[in-house]
Amino acid sequence: MRQTVKAVLVCAVLFGSGQHFLAFGSGDEESVRSNEIKSLNWKKHPSVADVGSMAIYEVDSGFMFLEDPDANKFMRLTENTGDSIGILVPEEGSWWASFEFHEIGYVKDDEKDSLDSVEILKQLRSNQKADNKERRRRGWPELENLNWMRKPHYDERTHNLEWGVKFTESGSGNTGVNYQTRILGRKGVMSVTLVCSPELLEDALPQFKEALKNFKYKAGNKYSEFRSGDRIAEIGLAALIGGGLGAAAVKSGALKWLWKVIVVAFVAIGGLFSKIKKFFVKDNGAPPAEDEPEDGSEDDGETEDNEGSTIGGSDK
Repeated sequence: MRQTVKAVLVCAVLFGSGQHFLAFGSGDEESVRSNEIKSLNWKKHPSVADVGSMAIYEVDSGFMFLEDPDANKFMRLTENTGDSIGILVPEEGSWWASFEFHEIGYVKDDEKDSLDSVEILKQLRSNQKADNKERRRRGWPELENLNWMRKPHYDERTHNLEWGVKFTESGSGNTGVNYQTRILGRKGVMSVTLVCSPELLEDALPQFKEALKNFKYKAGNKYSEFRSGDRIAEIGLAALIGGGLGAAAVKSGALKWLWKVIVVAFVAIGGLFSKIKKFFVKDNGAPPAEDEPEDGSEDDGETEDNEGSTIGGSDK
């Protein structure tokens, strides 16, 4: 458990339309921020939360969920500029996930057997080079050494597309992970971004995937309910990964800052006060980040051939 709580010390905010550093000032400022997060309307078990107008999330024990507009308030409090219609958090606060719906129409899955991980990675790296120009302009560290943590994988049963990328922050050498899931629906795509550190991804991912089973499209919005005459999206599966939704570059919050404010808020909300002490205990046994190139070079991303496992039920 110590390792799980410590994860927040290295977690990166990995989504949003822009990138910001969360700078903490005095203890009073931290307390105010924590209290604001605690005051949000967190839904807990047993409850059903709206994920925009297209879907619901059934909140299980051990988890909390924010609907819009509180989801966006959470984004602002954590200094993320991206929008969100839902925030999912386990009570111990070791990771969190954001939901965002893109009403682009029905995405055909006819590219499922032809996803070229090498070419897609080249596109992601090109996107990141362009985004780094903006990061330099704002005085933020660039993000480098983009490689697959999980190669793209499409599950025909659940109609979910998922992949993960890892990257390095220039100067500090800190690492981060974007783990993305796209849940295809009749009228568009639900983007779900898991926020966690590389060190804890292997532990967080099974919990995240199990929790995501409680996401459901409302009747009439499921992928299987497509009808002739419905709007067809202009992009396919490869473009969903390579930037077709406008999320062209890796998204990172401050890889350097600590999540003390957020964790203290989550712990208080979840009633897990005994874990606060563990959060401040140093743990020298945390495992190193996986598969980081020792020379810092950008390889072809073919370091791992992990296709990921199934998320969700057979018909969302």
